[in-house]
Amino acid sequence: MFAEIMILVTFVVLVTFIVQPLFASRVVDIPDIEDNEILNLQLRKEIIYRQIKEAEMERDMGNLSDEDYNRTRRQLKEEASQIIDVLEQQRKK
Repeated sequence: MFAEIMILVTFVVLVTFIVQPLFASRVVDIPDIEDNEILNLQLRKEIIYRQIKEAEMERDMGNLSDEDYNRTRRQLKEEASQIIDVLEQQRKK
């Protein structure tokens, strides 16, 4: 008797999980294109910060000359500055 009840309960649970998507609402939240752009810019900014730290470590280990480090750091800081400017403009909108 117990086994029959467990089989019935298992069957009902499985049918519920199988049929549930048929009755669920199909509303899909599509993020704004601007939100994606902002997230991409923020991600790029974080990557640039990591690249600057990695360049510092490479210079400290002696794998990168001071001249290469300064050039790399300047380029990365310029790119980060441009990204920050764009993000600030987006926030003002």
